[in-house]
Amino acid sequence: MIGSILRGFQYLCQGFQLSFKPELRKYFFIPLALNIILVICLYGFIYKQVESLLLWVQSFLPDFLIWLSWLIIPLVLLLLFVSFSTVFILFLSTLAAPFNSLLAERAFSYILTQSVPTSTLTWQSLLLEPWRRQWQKIKYIIPRLLLCNVGLFIPVIGQILTPILSFILSAWVLAIEYSDYHFEHQSVSFQQAIKQIQSCRMEYFGFGLAVLFCTMIPVINLFIMPAAICGATLFWRKHHQNLNYK
Repeated sequence: MIGSILRGFQYLCQGFQLSFKPELRKYFFIPLALNIILVICLYGFIYKQVESLLLWVQSFLPDFLIWLSWLIIPLVLLLLFVSFSTVFILFLSTLAAPFNSLLAERAFSYILTQSVPTSTLTWQSLLLEPWRRQWQKIKYIIPRLLLCNVGLFIPVIGQILTPILSFILSAWVLAIEYSDYHFEHQSVSFQQAIKQIQSCRMEYFGFGLAVLFCTMIPVINLFIMPAAICGATLFWRKHHQNLNYK
């Protein structure tokens, strides 16, 4: 299990290397720019809201359990950062879906041929299909995130376990978000893509975990979107390229 998770980390490291190839730089400029905007907005939002949110969480603690704040507050801070990061990434990925889809296709072409030929995507497949697919991902992800965070309303136990569960769920969500582009290019339904991702769940979980960790590291988090797309491209080629989806 540990080995599988570490392989997921390796794909993201390789994705960073691939994303900086000269042949791919022009395709990752827009995802990079949007990701910088995401990081600035995310940190600004959390900075302004964190105090009021922590007071709100503490209001659910009975007076005789206030002493547990030293444990609960760091966990809630983790929950806030992870949850807001995941939601912001989903929002940004929706805006950047056509550019992310193009980068994924170009990265795959480069892996196969060490060159980047003219894209074969039509305007419809480049503009409309990524947004349609992103809407399917949002319908899959958001209810699960909301359900997971309901535990915050349960004093002590819920406030301790919810950040941990949210961290695990967010890693899984990010793995799906960045890994689905190639299934989309192969006209694989989202439901079938989820089944294929679940077939390598520990590797994908490790990949999503690596993305989540890098989201928390200043400077590195500015480059995480194009790197994650390229890492997911390498992952797909290794595990899914030769499968028959018909």
